[in-house]
Amino acid sequence: SAGHTHSGRALGNGAAEFIVVVGIEMDDEFTNEIEVIAGNHLDINDTTRENPIILYDKMAEKLNVGLNDTIRVRFSTVYGQVQAAQFTVVALLKATNPFMSVAAFTSLDTLKPLVGLMPQESSSLSIIMKDLEQPKLVIEQAKRLHEALQPGAAGYIGSLKAENGSQQTAQVLAVLPEEAARTQF
Repeated sequence: SAGHTHSGRALGNGAAEFIVVVGIEMDDEFTNEIEVIAGNHLDINDTTRENPIILYDKMAEKLNVGLNDTIRVRFSTVYGQVQAAQFTVVALLKATNPFMSVAAFTSLDTLKPLVGLMPQESSSLSIIMKDLEQPKLVIEQAKRLHEALQPGAAGYIGSLKAENGSQQTAQVLAVLPEEAARTQF
């Protein structure tokens, strides 16, 4: 159930707090680790609700919000732009660890576009290797993984045509990593 995390400032009903929004894919491991005290944690996948989010009870109390209330969260995108998004509280969890109460959970499908990632993109990747009895083999496998994860060159070949009718063949090797630039291109 690991995913992307983005920290920022959450604004509730007359209160603001530091929050860490975690994008997850709902699975049994996550479900088995939480104690739902209100709402339904599976509703983070409910596309009819605006950016569904799950809060710990302590955070909800600090933000002065409850089930079905909305909170506004400010955080930075992967491009460094400040983003503000509104989330709907769909479930509350019992906080058993005071350090965890700053975490809030939403689906990866909800969080990725808000932070500037395409569905297939990732801001980070963690790979845990087991059976470390043979360090040389592990290092060799890690090197192969690293090489396999390197992106290849990407580009487009096409023609540019001016209003006066002149035409030129062009190769585009990169587009600014901003949604507006990609859309315009």
